[in-house]
This record gives sequence, C-alpha cells and structure tokens, in this order.
Amino acid sequence: MNEPLRNVARRGFLERCGLAGWTLAALRTDASRRRYFRLRDGAGASLILMDAPPETNPPLDGFIATARILAEAGLSVPRVHEADPGQGFMLLEDFGDALLADVITKFPKRAAMLYGETLRAIAQLQARADARALPIRTSGERARLSLPAIDDYAAPLAPTPPGARERLLAALEEALFRLAPESATPVHRDCHAENLVWLPDRRGLARVGWLDFQDAEQGHPAYDPVSLLCDARRDLSADLVTRMKALFLAETGSDPAEFEAAWATLGAQRNLRILGIFARLARREGKPGYLAHMPRVWRQLMRHLAHPDLRDLRDAALATLPEPTPAILARLAEPCPTPPAP
Repeated sequence: MNEPLRNVARRGFLERCGLAGWTLAALRTDASRRRYFRLRDGAGASLILMDAPPETNPPLDGFIATARILAEAGLSVPRVHEADPGQGFMLLEDFGDALLADVITKFPKRAAMLYGETLRAIAQLQARADARALPIRTSGERARLSLPAIDDYAAPLAPTPPGARERLLAALEEALFRLAPESATPVHRDCHAENLVWLPDRRGLARVGWLDFQDAEQGHPAYDPVSLLCDARRDLSADLVTRMKALFLAETGSDPAEFEAAWATLGAQRNLRILGIFARLARREGKPGYLAHMPRVWRQLMRHLAHPDLRDLRDAALATLPEPTPAILARLAEPCPTPPAP
C-alpha cells in the first residue's frame, strides 16, 4: 500500500462527507489489516473511520450485510453513516472505548455479569438471525484454516515429518465433520473481549456492542462461546468458565454431552489456528508481543485435545507441534529472513 496516496484518498473521502475540519486520531488495532480512526468535531460529536484498503481486505459490502443481520436480531452494531466500498472507507457510529477486556480488568467482579450478557446475546443471535445469507464452509475448508499451526509455527522450527501435515488435517477434518449437521447458525468467528464494547446507557442485551464481525459465517452454535471463554489473550478461571457454559446451555437448551464434544473440537481447531497466526505475526510482521500469549493458547489446546473423541487429533498434533517453551518462543521472536513484500 502506498501510504501517501492512501492518505490523499482518506482526506478526499472525509471532504466528500463534509468532515474535512474534524480531527483524526488513530486507534489501537489487533491483528488486522484494517485501520481505525476516531473523528471529532470539537463540539462533542465523534465518529469512527474504518480504513480497509481493498487490495488487502474483503469487500465492505460483507460488513454492511452482516451488520444488518446482527441488528435485525436485536444486537448492537455500529450504524453505518457513509461508505465507499470501492476505496475501502466507511464512517461508523462511535461505541466509545469501554471494551469488555478493559472493563473486566478495571472491575473484575463484573466479569460474570459481562460474560453472561454476552452469552445471552449470542443465544439471541442464534435464535433470531437468518444465517442463510452468510457463507458456509465444508469440514475440509474449516480444517485447512488451522494449517498455519504447521506452516507458520512448526515448520520454521524443524522439518515437518513426512505425512504429518496430511495426518493432522485428516484428523481435524474428521472431528469437524461429526459436527457438520449443526452448522447452520450465525457465528461471529472472533468473539472475544477486545471485540466487544460495554454500552451501559442502553438496555438489556443491547448493552453489548459488537465489533469486527465482517468475517461472520454459518457455523456451530458452540463456536462463539468457545471463542469468548477460551480467550487467547487472557485467563478466565475454571469456575467462571463452568458457570458460563451452564448459563449458555440453559439459554439454548443444548444437549450437554454434544455441547462438550463440540466445545473440545472447535476449541482445538481455533487454538491450532491461533498458534500459527501468532507465530506468523511475530516472525513475518514484526509483532513479537503475540508470543506472550502462546503458552496460554497451548494450554487451552491441550485441554481441548484431552476429550476422548479427539484422540487421533491429539496424537497427530503432539507428533508434529512443539510445545512453545521459552527457547521456542525466543526462536520465533527472530525476524523472518525474507519478510513479505508490502
């Protein structure tokens, strides 16, 4: 991306929207190729500018369509004020800075209430939303999402044993295939405390604000609860996770044994993928801060793989993937010798 040209395009979009005089401040972002800015007019009004260059991001039309699906289910999503999908710019309602992660850090006794309201909102989304307009993946496609665990985590550390990649992929695809009949509910795909905003001035489940939902698809109803409660970036107590799982089961009427099997399978798939993504962010994109989370991701992966239904997947993973010890993390912190072209 040519930064000077992008800056010119951004200014042009703001001028067309009548916002040339508003101040612009960059916001913190996670592992994203999008950038966000807060616009202020000096009189108390504010908006969020999403800058998503089309050459490195999916079309904005998907974000707009998904926002409509979530809003129709009664969830709080940022209102779209203006959009230029061709250039990758969008003006959004400003939900403020009260990320669930920050609120829980400041007020830890509110964690159960905040996670509980989020899970109730997930249950409401699953009960009310029409997921048919969202994309759906086959079990094989979902399994391949976790190949970064080998390609970006294990392979740069040591040669991959012959057939190991295929064995891991086959075991994961088989496990996911057993869940396929349930794959018809809306799934955020990245539901965690840094993608949720607490909106205390609203009522009921509308107090949970949803961000970064542009990758939503059809999937298993256990996926978003796993993503929320098995957070790669923070530890939740075992007691809190148990209570929140019970709450979700009560809200949805899901079969406990089937839910536990899905919890383990989807948790394993997600954490395998995260291992690879965090390793790639560290080695190829110069973001070693993600390595601090990898021991937690590994612990979660091991807990999920302990489920008896995942014996083959556990064997394949342990035969291929090293534990992220301090020595391994130190090697991953070394920059990639041939960084990708910008």
